[in-house]
Amino acid sequence: MTRMIDRLNAKLVNLPGKCRCPGEPHGKDWAKVRLKSSYGETLELSERLGQSITAALIWWLAIHVIEWTLLDADGKPVEITEQAMYDLEEEDAEFLQEVLEPPDEKKKKKAKPKGTDPPNPSGDPSQKS
Repeated sequence: MTRMIDRLNAKLVNLPGKCRCPGEPHGKDWAKVRLKSSYGETLELSERLGQSITAALIWWLAIHVIEWTLLDADGKPVEITEQAMYDLEEEDAEFLQEVLEPPDEKKKKKAKPKGTDPPNPSGDPSQKS
């Protein structure tokens, strides 16, 4: 056993929808996403967030997606880079971000206590009729 993260230990996830590659060579587009981060990566994320939230999130995706089936318009594999993450369709980038969200954050969203939603969109108490 080691105390170092295993960079190849990843979760296989299907991207939303059907394959969008030219000629649809596979039924679904998928990505292998590394779920654990190193101490150094976490520190670097904090530093990057202080400079540019967008650039930090793009970098975070690029270091955690370790393999995928995405092809470019010529049918060639798309290399996993920060630019590739920047160029992803919003739906796919948001999906991958959700996969990478820490489990405790997912629990907080799901376990929202009843009665904590604001009574109306403004958040102000509703007027009595």
